[in-house]
Amino acid sequence: MRAQDGLISRDQLELEGLDEAARRRRVRAGLLIPVLPSVYRSSVTTESWRQLVRATWMWLRGRGVLSHLTAASLLGLVENEPFPIEVTSSLSSLKPPGDRVVVHRVRQLEQRDIRVMHGMNITTPVRTIIDLAGSLPRHRFEFVLDEARRRRLVAERPLREALDRLRRRGRPGITALRSILDSGELQRPVPGSPFERRFIQFLDRRRLPMAERQFIIEDNEGNFVAKVDFAYPDLKVAIECDGRKHHFGVEDWERDVVRRSKLAALGWLVVHVSWHMLVHDPDEVERLIREAIGQPSLL
Repeated sequence: MRAQDGLISRDQLELEGLDEAARRRRVRAGLLIPVLPSVYRSSVTTESWRQLVRATWMWLRGRGVLSHLTAASLLGLVENEPFPIEVTSSLSSLKPPGDRVVVHRVRQLEQRDIRVMHGMNITTPVRTIIDLAGSLPRHRFEFVLDEARRRRLVAERPLREALDRLRRRGRPGITALRSILDSGELQRPVPGSPFERRFIQFLDRRRLPMAERQFIIEDNEGNFVAKVDFAYPDLKVAIECDGRKHHFGVEDWERDVVRRSKLAALGWLVVHVSWHMLVHDPDEVERLIREAIGQPSLL
């Protein structure tokens, strides 16, 4: 049971020699606790999200795969442990065993869209991204896509190939994801953090000119000076998204002073935007940026 997160199935109990009557006695005594139909957990274990994921896989018995946000969490693309557990199946007869499991139905699930993780079948990163493009609001989906790119789990070519293959089956999210690819998003540097993605969304929402990402600034001799989060190179305006960045000691502080001095000497104006500013005073952030780039305020 240790390899199964403290879970055991009815079939496994029977293999251990426990008939129906013995199983019921253990349930009544609180030694076995039902999790999903035909899946039980030991009373000495504590229920967790990962245990429920494993229980869902055991309940499926090969009739589907873990998918959508559940697959995304297992792949490390989202930080939280989302409920309900999501699965995808081609069987129209498969019904969800309660409100803790959602079943997405497809006409066919090809082997190339499946990978094994922790002994369970889940959708591949590419298929997971396509599924989420059809189920998440765009602003949330962009964070997941960024993380998949940071982890180098997806790239434009395999995404386009999968879109071409799946579009004939009317998959939701095909149009949304294709528009993102056609915009050239995957040709641009991936945002360095969720904060930077939020700042990109802010620029778009406030109709501010889109800045270049992860821009490298060099001196007149071509020597590296700094890499800034965002920049308007023609205006020599840089924007640093100071999320949780902080100095660890005197040496870090000294390096930062030198960096800022070099940027100033080259004529660069650096605007610092904190998480608190972006969330609680976005009007002020917009005013600072418009003032820096010489645009009139729309507020």
